[in-house]
Amino acid sequence: MEVLSAAGEDATKPPLVFVHGAGHGAWCWAERFMPYFSAAGYECHAVSLRGQGRSEPVDQPGTLALHAGDLSAFLSTLRAPPVMVGHSFGGLISMYYARESAKAGAGDAGGKYRPVRRGPDPHTHPHAAGPPPARLGRDGPAPHPPPPPRRGLALLGSAPPTGNAQMILRFLKRDVVESVLITYWFIARTWAKDPKVCRRMFFSEDLPEEDLMRYFGPLSEYLGRPNVVDVRTLSAEASEKKPIGRPPFPLDVFVLGGDGDKVVDEVGVRETAAYYGAEPVVVPGMAHDVMLDTKWETAAERMAAWLGGL
Repeated sequence: MEVLSAAGEDATKPPLVFVHGAGHGAWCWAERFMPYFSAAGYECHAVSLRGQGRSEPVDQPGTLALHAGDLSAFLSTLRAPPVMVGHSFGGLISMYYARESAKAGAGDAGGKYRPVRRGPDPHTHPHAAGPPPARLGRDGPAPHPPPPPRRGLALLGSAPPTGNAQMILRFLKRDVVESVLITYWFIARTWAKDPKVCRRMFFSEDLPEEDLMRYFGPLSEYLGRPNVVDVRTLSAEASEKKPIGRPPFPLDVFVLGGDGDKVVDEVGVRETAAYYGAEPVVVPGMAHDVMLDTKWETAAERMAAWLGGL
């Protein structure tokens, strides 16, 4: 698993672990969010999920369970329970991990934390000790016990705990033409071929062209790779009838989205917040790529204020 890391000078603050969504990789956090939070004293780590970014290639899409297993292997190396920050499908994966780590008997983040310490591997995450990356097969990573749950969970432009099926229906009811276009662009991965489509799906109209083209470079590398999540099996893991369960203990959750998001609508943001008993933050005009769009600093500031209260 590729992990990009940035040191933080305040050891009293929890580590932050950033989890990207479909079509992205650890790189998307390294542009804005990691420098911002590292400068604020937080130890930061951004992962590239299986088959994405510079992580080991795979031949099939992942599942929430497989991604949670991969995350467990890395999180067990950290010095303290982290705050997980998930975007889009990365938010759904983070929610799933929160539930599964609790089911495994990891307990609350206030419990005793025993990080796994092996040998440092500078090729994967130079600021955290851990095992060298195992080659991922069809059945997932080598087994690792899940570490304790996080200090908190930040969900940015996240798919809701019921998955994306209801959102797709809402988009269809609001604007059939645009909904069909966006669905086609996702299936055909047009956003990875055409910068104009990429802007329309992920970014605001006022994003400078040079920024768009810089982001489009790594986004276009998604062509030829398997989907980050297998949508054919997603309904078995997260759906309206079977939402991802909450951990059986209090968990601080931060939920933020934008009303200019073409992928996760405001209803989905509010659904996620209500599910966890959180107050939603909806940023006017913000597009889907919260961590890269023109209002990224507003999102970072709101998240920093929440982190300060943990």
